[in-house]
Amino acid sequence: MSTVTVNETEYRAHTLHRDVRQTTWVVGSVLAVVLGTLPAEYRLFHETFGFVIWVRLTVVIASVAVLRFAQSRPTPRHLDVVVTAWFAVVLACFSANSGVRPAHFEVPAAFYVLLVMVLHLLAPAPARGQIALGIVGSGGDFLIWAFYKHVDRPALVAIGAAYLVANVLGIMGAREIRAGRRREFTLLSEERSMRSKLEEAQAEIKVLQGLIPICSFCKSIRNEEGSYEAVETYVPRSHGADFTHTICPDCLEKNYPS
Repeated sequence: MSTVTVNETEYRAHTLHRDVRQTTWVVGSVLAVVLGTLPAEYRLFHETFGFVIWVRLTVVIASVAVLRFAQSRPTPRHLDVVVTAWFAVVLACFSANSGVRPAHFEVPAAFYVLLVMVLHLLAPAPARGQIALGIVGSGGDFLIWAFYKHVDRPALVAIGAAYLVANVLGIMGAREIRAGRRREFTLLSEERSMRSKLEEAQAEIKVLQGLIPICSFCKSIRNEEGSYEAVETYVPRSHGADFTHTICPDCLEKNYPS
């Protein structure tokens, strides 16, 4: 059982670099998909391409802004706010994009399902924000299919089930990822704490090893076996030092006054 309490500030500071790298990867991937599918959008739906361009341009502007922000050494709190806002913009834009598709064209729904799951799993946004945006975004897109496009009942049920599964799997997966990161940080904190305690114990041992028990009267030293021996015997044997005798000024005057 862990004996180290995870400090939230330290935890977020520890994961910030990985969150920034993950944000860059996710936003860059979405941006590549948005730009890469434009030719196909024009060939299939050139009559609504003007609206699609404005929607995609919104996603591009928001994504570029997030990428630039991610490189500016943000604080964890500011990164949370920006990624959550980008998450909301992307979901809203893709819902608007699917709204101009024909009712029989269900590719946007499949892509939206994949998008929701990927954003849940990979976008480093706060858990509550991810859950709320995923559910609201999926619900809004489902209402578009139900009341605006008037798709048949089996297709609507399939789309609703796919959105539900995407959110459930995404939320569960994101929860496991966060729990794994916290366990990793807790183990790292425990290792640092144990290392610090070990260094303190080693320092105390050095201090204790530096204490030599000496008799207050005869000045004999207690050795490792518990017996006492003269200083001239103990020091050469234990420390490898030899004595050389001399006379201090006080003893010289006391013993040789003349």
